[in-house]
Amino acid sequence: MLRSYIYIALPVLGLFLIVFVSISIYNFFKIKKWKKYNIKILNKKLLYKNTISTLRAETFKPFVQYKYKVNGIEYISSKIAFDDECIMEEIPLNFPYERDNNPPPYELLDKILIIQTAFINPSNPKESLLIHVISQNRKNYYFLMFVCGILLIASSFLI
Repeated sequence: MLRSYIYIALPVLGLFLIVFVSISIYNFFKIKKWKKYNIKILNKKLLYKNTISTLRAETFKPFVQYKYKVNGIEYISSKIAFDDECIMEEIPLNFPYERDNNPPPYELLDKILIIQTAFINPSNPKESLLIHVISQNRKNYYFLMFVCGILLIASSFLI
């Protein structure tokens, strides 16, 4: 009886993983078709993200609030990228471990501030992104999930 459940559960789980990854990748590439509009930066700062790490490092993330006009209507957003991990930066701390000895990486913020246009969703102008990138960790995660989905489906035939 348990074996009959495995014949159903493994392919269903594998198919779920493959569909989830496919939808996520489709959503990422769909952004390429969004229109680009000029933006005006309203607010900018570098945020410190408190993380527990054994590497004695600090993680920083840029925050940029910007506005743009679509069909005469003004919108405000702060979404920078599809995947926030790709815009964060981990800075190793210098000894002694004090913030005065480790200045924030303002060049991370400067990379974002040179952007003058944003990707705007034509069907929902409230949705926007400044950068169309995805982190290597997310790519690896999607690849691993896709392979696991294939292996789960294949293993159901081997049992």
